[in-house]
Amino acid sequence: MSSIRDRKSSRLNVLYLWPLGTKFAVDNDKAHKREVSLKISRKRVRAIMAAIVMAFVFIPLLEARVVLSGRVFRSDGTGLENVRIVIDGYSTPDEILALKQLMISGDADGFYRAFRALDKGQIQFPSTSALNAHFNVAVEQPSEKGIRILLITESRNVKAGQNIFLFLVAVLDLDKDYKGEGRIHYVSRIKFPPQGGIDLDTYMTVPNEVSNLHRVK
Repeated sequence: MSSIRDRKSSRLNVLYLWPLGTKFAVDNDKAHKREVSLKISRKRVRAIMAAIVMAFVFIPLLEARVVLSGRVFRSDGTGLENVRIVIDGYSTPDEILALKQLMISGDADGFYRAFRALDKGQIQFPSTSALNAHFNVAVEQPSEKGIRILLITESRNVKAGQNIFLFLVAVLDLDKDYKGEGRIHYVSRIKFPPQGGIDLDTYMTVPNEVSNLHRVK
C-alpha cells in the first residue's frame, strides 16, 4: 500500500495523511488553479486588445501611403517632364473644419499657422527640384470615374499686395486602380461645401495637365 501511496501526487498524499482536511486542500488547489487561469486569461485579453488598438492606429497610416507617377507639361510649353506625387496621409474632418472656421473668421494669420503645420505629402519634379512642393491638405473623394484626390498648398505665384487665400491645387481623377490624369492649378481659390470637405472653387491661371498617372506604391 505504501508503494502505491508513494506514486501518488502530493495533492493525493494529503488525502491519505489528513482525511479531515481533504476537502479544504482540494478546494484550495482548485481555487489556486482558477486564479492562475484567470490571470493568464486577463493577460491574453490585454495582449489581444493592445494588438487591435495598434492595428487601428497604424494600418490606416500604412494604407494612406500612396505614390503616383505621371507626366506633366512644362509651364514654358517646351515639353513633358516626369512628376511624382507622394501622399503620406489624408486630412481629417477636424482639420478641415478648423481651417474652414479660421478662413470664415478672416483670421489669415491663424489660418496659415494651422495650414502650414499640416504636412500630407509632396509633389516632386525629378528634373527640376526647385518646383518641388509639400502640400498641406489632401482629400480623397468618390467620383464617377472612381477616385478624386485634391492636394492643396500655398500658391507660389502670389505677389506682395495680392489677395490672401490663394492656393496651388492639384486635382487627380483616378479609377479604382489609381490610374488616370490630373490638373495642377497654380493660382486658385478653395471652398468649403455645406456638406463638408473641401473643394476647388475658381482658378486664375491655365492649369498644367498631368497625364499617364498610375500608382507605383
